[in-house]
Amino acid sequence: PAKHSELCEIVDKSFDMLGYRTDNHEFMVSKDNHRMLNTFDITHSDFALSNDEFKMIGATINTTDSTIAPHVLFGPRVFVCDNMTFSAEYKIRHKATPSLLQDMKYLVLDNATSIPNHFKEMESQFEVMQEWRLKTRREVNDLFVKSAEAGVIGFQQIPRVKVHWDKPKHEAFEPRTMYSLYNAFTEYWKEKNPFVLRHATKRLDLLVGNHIAEEVHNDNLPETSEEYEYNYE
Repeated sequence: PAKHSELCEIVDKSFDMLGYRTDNHEFMVSKDNHRMLNTFDITHSDFALSNDEFKMIGATINTTDSTIAPHVLFGPRVFVCDNMTFSAEYKIRHKATPSLLQDMKYLVLDNATSIPNHFKEMESQFEVMQEWRLKTRREVNDLFVKSAEAGVIGFQQIPRVKVHWDKPKHEAFEPRTMYSLYNAFTEYWKEKNPFVLRHATKRLDLLVGNHIAEEVHNDNLPETSEEYEYNYE
């Protein structure tokens, strides 16, 4: 197995070769020193990789007792629990073989090139949500019900999320938009373990995207012309 310091160094150098910076490193090592977690921010001089909603972060996981294969994670949402279970948009895994360090270098290089495009996609998603007005209370209530049906939250949690929608903590979320509704969910989740809810965020993204796509489709349907209306009476 590779030493913790060796794997962290090769990951940092791989990002650096593509013009990225890895800053604000935080380390966690088990009492027996067998398991290591290193989290860090990812920035680039030519691309904006952070805003008010999210930032690009990474994590390196290594073990010297072969209990978990070495991993490199990165994305705008990376969750790692104390037992080293984890979730991220990008996950690179490699067995602890003699070629680990060299192979991990090229795996990071291959995957990290897509970071700017992925960040732009997420930025575009949030821009659409900020402009998307929720016009009626019924539409909002339907979204709460659909969120429970999709497993984003439980039905019993709807009132707790709704509190953050009805009385947002910040002025930025007072407009009745999809962005403000999205914030109501994430604000509620701040009270929870983010790792336990890692799949819920992806389900929320899917729910929001599907709702907007469906509404756009319905708005673009041609209006029924009187010429094609039939009276069956």
